[in-house]
Formats: sequence, C-alpha cells, structure tokens
Amino acid sequence: YDAMPVHPMAVALLSGALFARPNQTPPDTYSSPPNPPSELSSESTGDYCNPQHQAVLLYSKVQGLKWFLVIDGATHLAPYTGLSPWAAPTEAATTAFFEAELGWRSATVAMKALTAAGNTATVTRLVSGGNGPSVASPPASGAPANHLACGLQS
Repeated sequence: YDAMPVHPMAVALLSGALFARPNQTPPDTYSSPPNPPSELSSESTGDYCNPQHQAVLLYSKVQGLKWFLVIDGATHLAPYTGLSPWAAPTEAATTAFFEAELGWRSATVAMKALTAAGNTATVTRLVSGGNGPSVASPPASGAPANHLACGLQS
C-alpha cells in the first residue's frame, strides 16, 4: 500500500472475501493501512460462491469509515448484473457511497440516498462501523450444480 503512487479514496468490495498470495501463512492475514480509504462491502445471503463469513471477517479487519450492505436472497452475481429486485438498490447504494466519499454530491444528500437504498425493505440492509452484520449462509441444498453460477468460465 505504501509503495502505491496514488492511494484510493474509497473502495467497494462486492461479494468480497479474504485472499492470499501463494505460500502466504496464515492465508487470512490482512491489516488495514494507515489512513485507509472508506469502504463499502456487500454480500448476498444467497451467494454460494463466496462464504458470507469471509466477507464479514474482511470487513471486521478494515479500519476507518465503512459500510456493509447485506443483500437478502440474491445469488452471487444477481445484484451486479441487473436482476430485480436486487440490482436497483445495490446500484443506488454503491453510487451514493462513491458520491459521498469522492465529494461528487452534497454529503448530506448522498448519505440520505445511501441510507435509503441500503435499507430497502426485504431486499437490502445497511450496517455502518463495528465488526459487521450477521449474514446467514444459504442452505446447502440450494447450491448451484456448476461453477457458471459464480461467473467462472469452464
């Protein structure tokens, strides 16, 4: 992070999870940089591709301003590929987050938009700060039959 010539002002982790470089021990090591960028994490309760607890664990390790968008019932890609009812509030919350953090819009207006989109009844729930929300994992019986549901090519 320190070696980067430009540091990000805001970051969105869409269906994010911890990752490791080859031979990294332990594989889940993450430390927040000094003066970290603001963060918006999102995870779907119907995502069989990224374990929900990993997104919450990564969120818990980030310091600074942060929000977690829980997307109820969506699959891995649905909120990001235009599928209703998840796409519109996910897009609106993500846009409002960047508008607020990058100063593209009045902070008050952008935060109201983020809060409204992030708390769409039965679709999204927005949490701010802390160690993150409780995000239920989907039942194993509903897992997709192939890797294409996760956006992976054969």
